Amino acid sequence: MNFEGLVKNTYPINVVRPYDSGRDTRIILPNRPDRTSLNGTLDKYLDRNTLLSIVYSNPDITRMLAEKGIPLNVNVDGFKKHVYNHSVDTKNTAIAIYNNLPPNLKSQADLKDIADGALLHDIGKVLIPEGILTKQNKLSPKEENIMRLHSSLSYELLKNQGISDGALAVIKYHHQNPAHLGYPMMPDNEKMDINSQIVSMADKYSALREKRSYKRQMSENEALKILASEMDKGVNPDIYNALTAYAANGRINNQNTATLSNYLDRKNAVPQINKNTTFFA
Repeated sequence: MNFEGLVKNTYPINVVRPYDSGRDTRIILPNRPDRTSLNGTLDKYLDRNTLLSIVYSNPDITRMLAEKGIPLNVNVDGFKKHVYNHSVDTKNTAIAIYNNLPPNLKSQADLKDIADGALLHDIGKVLIPEGILTKQNKLSPKEENIMRLHSSLSYELLKNQGISDGALAVIKYHHQNPAHLGYPMMPDNEKMDINSQIVSMADKYSALREKRSYKRQMSENEALKILASEMDKGVNPDIYNALTAYAANGRINNQNTATLSNYLDRKNAVPQINKNTTFFA
């Protein structure tokens, strides 16, 4: 793997990036044409130099990596191979859930925050070691702690990049729930909003429905049966009902094909079934 150097108090060779002058600054992103016109919000961040600039402008990121003993490696190719499709599918599923909500709940949600948050929710996985992302067996406690860092890393990568507060909340808390049983920790007096609940449900459904290195692809009914337990964690049942309505209306068909044409030749490894594996990472 192409490590940038261990993240402690060191910098990569021949790179001088003092923290003080660039801390918490917005990084100017490359002005490249939007290939898909649908997923440009994500595509513009999939530039290694851009991501490195963001990392070095936010010492909290390097601190978080160092605390977990994670070498700094911005693995854009690994993200495209293992995470990109899921990010787009989560966005499409979240929008479909929104479209199937009853009017009173839909009025509490923000479609742009949902779409942006869903598309960008896993960008932090670009800093998670690929061996953990693609491990075929159950993660060790240490590996699981590293994997759980991805939502906080996503938030830290994007918090100074002009993303709305609503979308940032979705990105940070897409693995939380209203009962505060998920991660990262949420203040006791803070509630998980409808946008975050929608994206969390879409994220889990997409993860269950796709093949991964540690699991087979699940059917719609299998995924929905597992997600029914989310109601015990305080998730609004109308969100689950909207997902089941979406599943009943014909599913995802081929809507992702055109938007992912550049990545279809880079598919996940043939999955191995492991019933003890957490499916929601």
